[in-house]
Amino acid sequence: MADNVTITAGSGTTVAADDIAGVFYQRVKLAHGADGTATDVSTTAPLPVTQQASTPTVVAVPGSATAVTLLAANTARRGACIFNDSTAALYVKWGAGATTALYTARVAPGQLYELPLPVYTGILTGIWSAAAGNAMITEVA
Repeated sequence: MADNVTITAGSGTTVAADDIAGVFYQRVKLAHGADGTATDVSTTAPLPVTQQASTPTVVAVPGSATAVTLLAANTARRGACIFNDSTAALYVKWGAGATTALYTARVAPGQLYELPLPVYTGILTGIWSAAAGNAMITEVA
């Protein structure tokens, strides 16, 4: 037995449906578009997908007891990770002027810090509790 719902034309809410062999199926299909529009996904109108970039840049930033730039601002940044290859704590700040008292994340020696999603694209600065080792930084843009 079909689980059909009768809708009286002219009253109630309009429901999108497909007529398949005389039976109306509620139309629940993947669509995309700006607010107030909908384009059904099909072979002629595929779902737009932004491919993640695959070009990593790896740099070593020497440890410093004064604030240094770890990553310059980059609006194309899709991800980044910072490995503290040092015997001292690394204090990372989203923005300029990292200090051991004002920072975003403290990265212990031998630990990895990954930028969370959505990825921050501004400048990242850092300072170590003592000048030692490096920050090994990989950025994907």
